[in-house]
Amino acid sequence: MSFHYSLSSHVSVKVECEWKPRPYYNMINNRTLGELYKANATNLGVRFSQVPTQLPVASTDMGNVSYVVPSIHPCYEIGQTAVNHTREFTAVAGKCVFYQQHW
Repeated sequence: MSFHYSLSSHVSVKVECEWKPRPYYNMINNRTLGELYKANATNLGVRFSQVPTQLPVASTDMGNVSYVVPSIHPCYEIGQTAVNHTREFTAVAGKCVFYQQHW
């Protein structure tokens, strides 16, 4: 049972959902905003990894946002090799030590 169906059955409303074959748009990075972000973060001591020029394609709702407002999706080092969106990454990124070292 979906959240929408469950909610609608309790509040007596009709919910219509439309599935789109491509729900996430590609990311449009705003170069100027990205350069300003990197310059300011670097001044604060943030270290950036070398990002490959050919990144793998991934889906994100941030791509949808980037069609409406100037956007960036920055990456920076957290002092570990944990892969993003894993429990290990969450554990490392959430430690106070990380923020004390970088901010």
